[in-house]
Amino acid sequence: TQVFGVRMIPKPEIRITSRGEVVNEKQGMKVPGPRTLEVRAIADESFKAFLPKDARYKVAQWEVSLARGSNAIKIKKVKGQEVNLSDFAALASPGDRLVIEIKKIERRNFKDEIETVKMGTIVRTIPLN
Repeated sequence: TQVFGVRMIPKPEIRITSRGEVVNEKQGMKVPGPRTLEVRAIADESFKAFLPKDARYKVAQWEVSLARGSNAIKIKKVKGQEVNLSDFAALASPGDRLVIEIKKIERRNFKDEIETVKMGTIVRTIPLN
């Protein structure tokens, strides 16, 4: 018998961008906020280099809401990685925030089968100032 060490598949990094630029979640964005948002699941570099056909992730379902205080003013459910937020711009005020909740991440493996990645609830907040 031979004992082999097995590494688990690393979780992807969640990257939020607008017009090709990574959104700074700490500093936030100027009102009226972004017109579009992209949410991507990025594979770990070493995993991607070693097993590129297993490192194909995508954010399949997520939700973005414009929040003021403890209330959501407008909510959009998104299937896919990109959303148009032009309708949020008319409603946004300084002090509001965009709350992004990622519901489902999928990974396509080397057999071209789609697996759901278990990552729990992921919530990101982008302040609008």
